[in-house]
Amino acid sequence: MSAERLWLISIGLQRRGHSGLANALKRLKSLLHHNFLPVDATVSPDIRFGHHGFGIMIHGSTVIGRRVKIFHHVTLTVIPLPGVPAKLIVEDDVTIGAAAVIVAPRGESISLEATLAVCSAGMMRT
Repeated sequence: MSAERLWLISIGLQRRGHSGLANALKRLKSLLHHNFLPVDATVSPDIRFGHHGFGIMIHGSTVIGRRVKIFHHVTLTVIPLPGVPAKLIVEDDVTIGAAAVIVAPRGESISLEATLAVCSAGMMRT
């Protein structure tokens, strides 16, 4: 089963109140694909990973839109502050190349706009 499918199933389990099963599936997925895909992220069901999603690290405050493709060893993270909600929003039709690192500023939300392509091994910090 693909990393994308396992992630979507674990998110669905979490939303239905089965957090124990969701976290067990998340751990299995991490073991199989060497990634961190949290059950509290918001993800479109048509997300695609390159190279089986190996090494992808995504923060739980990430929102991923439709038709997004993420290649291997990508990091998407938010640096939250206590009491300040911050999100990293990946809009529709975005492609993120291998080894890209995207870090939202401390306590702030950022959005990767629709049809954006982030190059391989690029680092974006706004």
